Amino acid sequence: MKVFILLLALAGTWAEWVQMEADVRVGGRTHPDWVSLGDADPSHSHGIIFALKHDKGKLAELDRLFWEVSDPQNPNYGKYLTFEELGRLMSAPQAHIDIVTNYLNGFGVTFTINPNQDMIDAQIPVGTIEKMLNTKLGLFERTKDHTRLVRALRPYYLPIEVASAVDIVGNLLDFPNWWQPKRVEAPGAVGNWPNYCGTKCAGLIVPNVMSQKYNIMQTTPNAKNSMSVAEFQDQHYDQTDLNTFTTACSLPTTVVVDKLAANSPSGCSAGLCIEALLDIEYIHALGPNTFPVNDYWLSTYSLLNWINALLADSSATLVNSVSYGNDEAQNSVAYMNSCNTQFQAAGVRGLSILFAAGDQGVWGREGPSTGQFNPDFPAGSPYITAVGGTDFTGSSITSTETCCTLGGGGFSNTFAQPSYQSSIVKAYLTNPSAALPSSTLYNATGRAYPDISATFGSYIPYCMVEGGKYVGVEGTSAACPVTASVMVQLNNLQLNAGKPPLGFLNPWIYQTYQLHPTAFTDITTGRNTDNLGGGFLAIAGWDPCSGVGTPNQATLATFLP
Repeated sequence: MKVFILLLALAGTWAEWVQMEADVRVGGRTHPDWVSLGDADPSHSHGIIFALKHDKGKLAELDRLFWEVSDPQNPNYGKYLTFEELGRLMSAPQAHIDIVTNYLNGFGVTFTINPNQDMIDAQIPVGTIEKMLNTKLGLFERTKDHTRLVRALRPYYLPIEVASAVDIVGNLLDFPNWWQPKRVEAPGAVGNWPNYCGTKCAGLIVPNVMSQKYNIMQTTPNAKNSMSVAEFQDQHYDQTDLNTFTTACSLPTTVVVDKLAANSPSGCSAGLCIEALLDIEYIHALGPNTFPVNDYWLSTYSLLNWINALLADSSATLVNSVSYGNDEAQNSVAYMNSCNTQFQAAGVRGLSILFAAGDQGVWGREGPSTGQFNPDFPAGSPYITAVGGTDFTGSSITSTETCCTLGGGGFSNTFAQPSYQSSIVKAYLTNPSAALPSSTLYNATGRAYPDISATFGSYIPYCMVEGGKYVGVEGTSAACPVTASVMVQLNNLQLNAGKPPLGFLNPWIYQTYQLHPTAFTDITTGRNTDNLGGGFLAIAGWDPCSGVGTPNQATLATFLP
């Protein structure tokens, strides 16, 4: 939508302005976790990122390559682009770069263009941003942990010429929702439950429990392999806590590599390390535990800044676990498409990206007030692997699992169902046992998720160390790094055999499931209702509650592409 406003332009002429991301509500109105604290300080420096428009022909080529290199049935499977080759494919037209950089120079702004030449990052005083984008910025606070961030109080605009070169300006309208694991006071398992990490973890899930449950075995390390987590703002790790956990569980010391070391804080604020520590403790323990864990930490909650940092790394991590998400409706389509383009670029590089599917069932962050299920993004992106949640049904490692009521899952309202899952999803939708909810609640033609699941921890929580204390936690924030660790181990096998890394996982996951369903443990009970009613049943076969089920690493290893 164009809005014509007469404003004095930099050159002293009258300019025509265009409203950007007009399909998303502004100022936190759909984000109940965030409260406005009024206007932002004009002198405060805020980071924004310009996602430049790509050449349409290059985007078509990116899409073609993405599907070819990701499909084990395609002769070009695993023929990933190098860092330099991807840069040439992703670079925006020089005219677009010139338009935006000239605009920034006109305001005296210092900026950085990423190696792929398609995003421009800048730290700019709030007052200058307001003039550049004809908007007003405010300060917001998240009520549960008092985290603060700057976001727009009203729509933002760009001069028509600049708008012609830009898809979005990131970090203005998106309000993040970190899938922070919840502390759980549940008593844990009793009876036949092993004590692998000392009495303080008694009755709780520890790495050795997951190793047995999913047949996760240490593989011969390959120097080309790597694993990472992504952390944002106040979330960081504490080495003392990591050391306490590894010592208790008789594991090698965790070595964390701060991939953005110049920006990373030291230590963490009390009570704000729980996500980072959970991610690192479990991906390290279950992945190749002699490997370092790469940590991409950013000072703001920004998916675009994260993927930009990942792709700017010429030795980018091969397997990446991210516990981050929002309701799809809380993002503009342009924002989600910008992220998707970068997810495809990661796949063309041979990188695997796994996102937690969410902890609020089918109703998402907005809840039932919308009158429909609220799918998650990025979990609902066709270009990433979404990890859902399951729960033990008894107090034994051999107990079956059920689909967790809190686990995210469903169908995208924005993105079409990709071919890699279409036949499996159709089988679910036409199965009388599914007892489907009303068709008015979801989009049956949309991308369906999750793709795969692992233990959520509601019934028997995960044990971790945070702030010097042993605590029980739950969430897909745990399921995601557990599943990612399996993929890191399988990557070792691939690379040791002289094969390419697994890259974008979904075509292989679904093909393997169709040909060898025993490579996963099918979850046939439970419903992701978030205790609010509705939701999708887990039944025999794939379902939008648990995906293809939980992984069995030992069996999957025999079906590598």
